[in-house]
Amino acid sequence: EVSDKDGMRLRLVPAGLFLMGSDRNDANALAFEWPQRLITLDAFWIDETEVTNGQYALCVTAGRCNPPISLRSATRANYHLDPEYANYPVIYVNWSEARDYCDWAGRRLPTEVEWELAAKKGASRGFVWGEVLEWTGGRARPWPGCAPAPGVDADDLPDDPAHAVRGVLRGAAWTS
Repeated sequence: EVSDKDGMRLRLVPAGLFLMGSDRNDANALAFEWPQRLITLDAFWIDETEVTNGQYALCVTAGRCNPPISLRSATRANYHLDPEYANYPVIYVNWSEARDYCDWAGRRLPTEVEWELAAKKGASRGFVWGEVLEWTGGRARPWPGCAPAPGVDADDLPDDPAHAVRGVLRGAAWTS
């Protein structure tokens, strides 16, 4: 399926059972990834690739998104505005701006469980792009060493990450 709004190709991830997290015997696993557990998910759509500079610019032009905080990259002075980089991933966009983009495009950000399932789909172990270490900061469970959001009691957070209602910080980007 292709979005009429921004031309993004979408992938349907079918409903089913998903083994989330890591086994305690996995040498690359961190303690906050335990225990490995079986989660049931409904089918959902997810973007096939990162949002590009060109796609994000459509939202900015429509007045629904803020421009990225910086128009340059680490190696390019005019990264966001140069048509040569229109198909490169947008950078310097925070979680709220990503959510605003999704609202404009008629989509939503994936939950932590959806993201992990989509990343692992088709891989016998690890992630479809290979074995990488990924750091997550799901607000359903505070990142080790971090406190929950102000006014939130950690004991009141959901035990089932599939029902988490707050955002997730994910790695696996060019820079995180």
